[in-house]
Amino acid sequence: MARPLRLLVADGHYHVTARSWDRSPLYRGDADRLQFLGQLKHAVGRFDWRCLAYCLMDNHFHLVLRTPLANLPRGMQRLNSGYAQWFNRQRERKGPVFEDRYHAELIQRDAHLLEVYRYVALNPVRAGVCRDPCEYRWSSHRAIAGHAEAPGHLSVSEAHAVFAAATGMDGVQAYREFVAAFSDAAPRGGPVFGDERFVRDALRDVSRHPEVPRRDWGAGRPPLSELLGASGAGADLSKAYRTHGYTMTSLAQHLGRHVSTVSRRIAAHERDMLDCKI
Repeated sequence: MARPLRLLVADGHYHVTARSWDRSPLYRGDADRLQFLGQLKHAVGRFDWRCLAYCLMDNHFHLVLRTPLANLPRGMQRLNSGYAQWFNRQRERKGPVFEDRYHAELIQRDAHLLEVYRYVALNPVRAGVCRDPCEYRWSSHRAIAGHAEAPGHLSVSEAHAVFAAATGMDGVQAYREFVAAFSDAAPRGGPVFGDERFVRDALRDVSRHPEVPRRDWGAGRPPLSELLGASGAGADLSKAYRTHGYTMTSLAQHLGRHVSTVSRRIAAHERDMLDCKI
């Protein structure tokens, strides 16, 4: 299986998730959740992270982190392996605790980061665990909303500053209102969550990773206006199709041509290239 794509930047914001092996319970009681939060506190201090939000569900967790240093993999290895070792010792078991590796999505600050805050806060609501996120004990929502004391590893003031800067309101009130305005919007699930320019800049020097289907490479690829000339030469069409994952239908629509025309041009160009190599 391909290793998940990592986009590591200093002072990056990340939505990090990890799921239990075979979707079995990752936490089998409050002691397990407290142990995980203790491990998270250690990782935050050891790797100089800022934990902006978290939510512990039965078989997975969500973290929103800012990494002043580009050291997310080191910290996540310490966090997950430390908890897994403790989990196995407590139960005298062997074997994996987490399913494969964690997933990390680089987030654009401002509106996209706000959406991730809301998505994480509402995770137990979407799962049917509670009707109000304030009812859920094992997330950062109550602390950020000002309804509970914040644990030492949670950067509540930074969360409030993000919402204050984005809305011009008091950060606590802005956070409460934003979460209360329920939204089904969710991060794409790809390696980057942001507007087209942010995604393109993040992926500019990154070859398409096997983990990410070509059809989902999305805004990380150049737009067709840059890839294709007015005539839609076979070489340009082939590059857009083979390298950047555009479908023949999208190429045809961009040029105002029939799909069969695009297909013939690509095929003709690739036959010519093959003949040149023989």
